[in-house]
Amino acid sequence: MKNTTIMQRLALLVLVPLLVLTLSSGIQVWQAWQSYQSAGQTRELIALSVKIGNLVHALQVERGSTA
Repeated sequence: MKNTTIMQRLALLVLVPLLVLTLSSGIQVWQAWQSYQSAGQTRELIALSVKIGNLVHALQVERGSTA
């Protein structure tokens, strides 16, 4: 470490935290993207559940009118 210049030491002092910050930000972006995809899947499943519920209701109404 004694043979390094002040410029090299300053570069290390700046680069290490910058790399940690970049890695941390990348992890957060990845987690947000996964949450976004999960929310989209949940929305699609809810829409399907509503359609199935409407079908069941229509079948029950039809059964009630023919009984």
